[in-house]
Amino acid sequence: MKPGLFSLLLLLGCLALHGGCTAPPPPTHQLLKLHLDALNQISQHKFVEAETTLLKLVDFAPSAFVPRFNLAVSQLNQAEEGTERALETLEVAVDLKPDDPRVH
Repeated sequence: MKPGLFSLLLLLGCLALHGGCTAPPPPTHQLLKLHLDALNQISQHKFVEAETTLLKLVDFAPSAFVPRFNLAVSQLNQAEEGTERALETLEVAVDLKPDDPRVH
């Protein structure tokens, strides 16, 4: 086997093993649509649906503060069933943006 061909195959193999085969993140417009859908669900008092939508968004953007904060709002509005989840979510939101007055 020629050295150039071997090097090319080795490079392709390394790329495949180290992230070359991972799925790219969803486009920004899909993330924006998820967030707008969740805000719409919150405004309609569909808090369980909003939580589901925001959990998808948080999976894609775990370090984003606003979706995490809105997730806590949707959980908190589920009365006793969501209170513990809301408090846990707010703790993460505080860690993400400790100076934001919405989390204090």
